[in-house]
Amino acid sequence: MQKTRGASLPGYLALIVVIAIAVYLLAPYILGNSKQQNLHKVRNDILAIRDAVSQYKLDNDMYPTTEQGLNALVVQPTLEPVPPYWNSKGYISNLPQDPWGQPYQYTNDDGAIRIFSFGPDGKQGGNEIDLTNLDKQ
Repeated sequence: MQKTRGASLPGYLALIVVIAIAVYLLAPYILGNSKQQNLHKVRNDILAIRDAVSQYKLDNDMYPTTEQGLNALVVQPTLEPVPPYWNSKGYISNLPQDPWGQPYQYTNDDGAIRIFSFGPDGKQGGNEIDLTNLDKQ
C-alpha cells in the first residue's frame, strides 16, 4: 500500500501562523507610510500655494484678503481691493485639495498669512495641520 502525500492540518496551521506574524510585523510600515504620504502631500501643496500667494503679493503689493481667499489665485477677484496687476494666467492652475478631500484654508490677518488644512477630521479646532505662516512683510 502506498501512502499519499499531502498537506496536513498542522502544516496548514503553521503556515497560517507564519503569515499572521508577517502581516502583524509589516502592517505598521505599510499603514504608517500612508500617514507620512498624507503629510508629505500637505507640505508640498501648502508650499505651492504659499509660492503662488507670494507671487500674487509681488505683482499686486498685497496678499489676497481672507474674503477673496485662495480662489484669488485662480480667478481674478472682483471683491475689493481688486488687484491692479493680477496675472491673466492666474497664479496656480488649480487649487489642490488636502489628502482627506477638503479644501485648504487661508486667512489674511492684516498681512499675517496662514495657509492650512483642517486635517483628517476636517473640523476647525481639531487636528489642524499648519505648515506655513507668512509673516507681515
